Amino acid sequence: MYRQGNLFRDIPYYLLPLAGVLLLCVVKYRLLMLGNYQSDIYLLYQAANDWLLDKPLYTENSYGHLMKQHTYYLLPLFAPFTQLGGVFGLVVLQALLYLAAVFSWIRAVDRPQRLKISLMLTLLLCGPLGFYVFDDPVYGWHVENLLLPLTLWAAAALYRQQRYLSWALLICITLTREDGALQAAGLLSIYTWFRQRSGTLPLNKALKRIIVYYAVAAGVLALSLLLITAFPGSRLHGLPAGWAFFIQDPDTRDVYLGTLIVYFIALVLVLPLGFRLFYQGRNYDWLALIFIVPVLLSGLAGGLFYFPDTFYSVLWPPRLVYTWSLCIVFVLYLVLFQRRSMRYSIRWIWALLPVLLINAGALYLPVFYKTYNPWYFLRQAFSAPDTELRQTIRELKCVSAALPERQTLLVDRNFAVYFQKHDFVLCDGLQHPPGKELSVAVLHDDTYFRQTASFQPADSLRSENIRIYFDRKDHPLYNVLKTCIHN
Repeated sequence: MYRQGNLFRDIPYYLLPLAGVLLLCVVKYRLLMLGNYQSDIYLLYQAANDWLLDKPLYTENSYGHLMKQHTYYLLPLFAPFTQLGGVFGLVVLQALLYLAAVFSWIRAVDRPQRLKISLMLTLLLCGPLGFYVFDDPVYGWHVENLLLPLTLWAAAALYRQQRYLSWALLICITLTREDGALQAAGLLSIYTWFRQRSGTLPLNKALKRIIVYYAVAAGVLALSLLLITAFPGSRLHGLPAGWAFFIQDPDTRDVYLGTLIVYFIALVLVLPLGFRLFYQGRNYDWLALIFIVPVLLSGLAGGLFYFPDTFYSVLWPPRLVYTWSLCIVFVLYLVLFQRRSMRYSIRWIWALLPVLLINAGALYLPVFYKTYNPWYFLRQAFSAPDTELRQTIRELKCVSAALPERQTLLVDRNFAVYFQKHDFVLCDGLQHPPGKELSVAVLHDDTYFRQTASFQPADSLRSENIRIYFDRKDHPLYNVLKTCIHN
């Protein structure tokens, strides 16, 4: 199943994904520093980072406790990356997981297949189409983005029979978010199918294991909901149980019904159909297509229930990571396990994934184009910034350098990247949490400020592109920032 190769002969296989990941990091760093990413990426950055600054676990400055909404249990582990790299540390972590996943698959296959799998996974994860399918065009990073590399890495560890590593990764998948347990169950079920088909696991044991996997996942999901509702002030706290729970809270209904629809449609349509085709000895190629299409469609249907009023209602990239990662694992297992148990030629299956991505792109990109043109967006972001943007960035960096570290600021979410050394509160139409002593607000204009009634400044500085509000006229930083901006 796995052969150790000469390290020097394998170097080219590892250089390709390394180059792809470096390019991806350069692209995302450029977009981040130009202020193209906003909102949740900064909330998650603060939730990962703040516990090292003597704050409670899982807290940040716009919503309070993130645990009131989701079970992002892995976030505190990201603190070393956010301490060293700020918000970009989250992107670095994702890039390292990409490398680990691709490297693990390179080592999992025989030497003749290593170049193919290195090229395929690199293009899939770091190529232009993968960038828009798996990446988040608005936030720049979200917790769900970790599920793709974690799932691929865990699948390779299972195939290589690395028991401790595979279970550690499955636990990480489960702790990433409350519905990560269903993702882990799906991965284990796919692996169990192929083990049974290759003759290493009896049918009755395979069926029992799959039932246990999904039963445990359902229990973890239910426990996660209980933990979320236990937090006073949670948007789920105090809601009635049963269907009334979903009826009375539309946000919760959107999120969790969408998630359940994704997985239960996949379970109902795919698992029985897959077993039927396996044991009738049907063509494996058709099985791959029949498996992938329902999972993909169920993912799209599930997306309809998440943020239905926004342009990414159907195709919000992090939600697609769940289904796409399982599709990819299925194709990889199909190639590797089938090669050991059947004589049928499978060369064209290596081309299956790019074909699916190209067809998916024909669906994704027109939808994005209606309200978000990614191609124009990249051209604009990577062209030389105009004079106004350059001036704004210069002023923001100057203001950030003049303000004391860890001072609590009210910051426009488009500007948050320039104030990572401060204890900022994102100004996105929400009132800041009670008890926060705000003295300075840095906004692009006063639109958001008017919506944040709990902060009433007495004076302000106005530059061409930004406005800085102070809580009193004699603020000691008033003249400092005025000099900074106008110089």
